[in-house]
Amino acid sequence: RTAGGVDSLPDSLDAVVSAQIDALHPLARRLLRYSSVLGRSFRISILNQLVEDQGIRLDDATRRELSGFLDPDGRDRLRFRHAMIRDVSYRSLSFRRRRELHIQAGEIAEAAAGDHPEAAADVLALHFSLGQDHERAWRYSRIAGDQAREAFANIDAATHYGRALESARRLETVSDDEKAEIWTRLGDVKEQAGLFEEALESYRKAYRLRTSALER
Repeated sequence: RTAGGVDSLPDSLDAVVSAQIDALHPLARRLLRYSSVLGRSFRISILNQLVEDQGIRLDDATRRELSGFLDPDGRDRLRFRHAMIRDVSYRSLSFRRRRELHIQAGEIAEAAAGDHPEAAADVLALHFSLGQDHERAWRYSRIAGDQAREAFANIDAATHYGRALESARRLETVSDDEKAEIWTRLGDVKEQAGLFEEALESYRKAYRLRTSALER
């Protein structure tokens, strides 16, 4: 109805959403794209910390302009109205900018966690993994994987262990035995999730990395 006819419509839903985002004021558009790095739901205070070095913030006027894209989600929180809006906003950022923003978001979350970063391990694992900070991704992904495994969230645990192993490939300081231990844990959670072929493959990879005959 807004376009006035079918012929002038974009070819896909992604293109529709992209056109709507492009029509925003530049400040609102930038804030929407930056907030996509924080996930489907995010804290307004975290977004403002993320962009404060650029001298901007999500003020009331900009929130009103973004009301078609973001909904209130509790105190100090907003949520993308639809996952597609978040995904299109995220894909519009360059790979380099995504990495930079994920590192910044991870460091903000790490500082907020204070002396107990393990309490935010899942968030830290995500941001440092996507930001390609492999040392911190290796650390927090293992912690997040263990926490998910203890909570019987086996699929989530598998995701975190997978991220840990991806980071380990780029770290010379991680030993084969350490990698084998995570491959074993990955096999365990995949077996618990009923992914038996994938579990078996994880155990095979652990086997090849073990140096001790008893461990093998």
